[in-house]
Amino acid sequence: LAQFQDFLKSPKLRGGLGEQGLKELLSQALPAELVRYQYRFRSGEAVDATIHLTAGLVPIDAKFPLENFNRFLQVSEETEKTTFLNAFRRDFRNRVNEISRKYILPDEGTMEFAIMYVPSENVYYELVANDKLRDLYDYAAAQKVIVTSPSTFFYYLRTIMAALEGQRMNQMAHQILQTVRAIQQETHKFGTNVGILAKHLGNAKNTMDTVSEAMDLASAEE
Repeated sequence: LAQFQDFLKSPKLRGGLGEQGLKELLSQALPAELVRYQYRFRSGEAVDATIHLTAGLVPIDAKFPLENFNRFLQVSEETEKTTFLNAFRRDFRNRVNEISRKYILPDEGTMEFAIMYVPSENVYYELVANDKLRDLYDYAAAQKVIVTSPSTFFYYLRTIMAALEGQRMNQMAHQILQTVRAIQQETHKFGTNVGILAKHLGNAKNTMDTVSEAMDLASAEE
């Protein structure tokens, strides 16, 4: 475990694992055609993932700063804990500001919010339960950044899937309604054509009767 923790001290490696976890969740919950990775905006900035919905793109960032938070957990002296906690607060706010500025771009088709994926349930719990950190969650919400953990992110994806299913059902209902209307139109046309045919048959019968009567009179005269 110690060696594995040392291995994860590299922010790049830890970030890679966070992105991989994000990909696993997205692949399990959403159709592949709705998700794109490393989506690049006109500015040249690339976000870790985007979900492509009819209403717009949902940007997802997985580069969460954990260094100072881990230091905060590891030290026991109160002054040091306060120092690392304040550093973590700065890191968090800076990351939220970057996500809001770089990825919430309605002019480029994004939704009015973005998702910050926190690859640690422990960190997420501290954000929502620790009185010294809870304001950070509210700060992110004010910047239109939704903070999620692996478990809560999965429920967001389920919500999106439910919306997609509802949209698909609406489309199917629309198609069914169009089919019913087409059948009604064809039935009406068929009824009209039958009426015209019946009229023609009636006229033909009347003509035949008239001709037959004329032939009978001609035969009687002879």
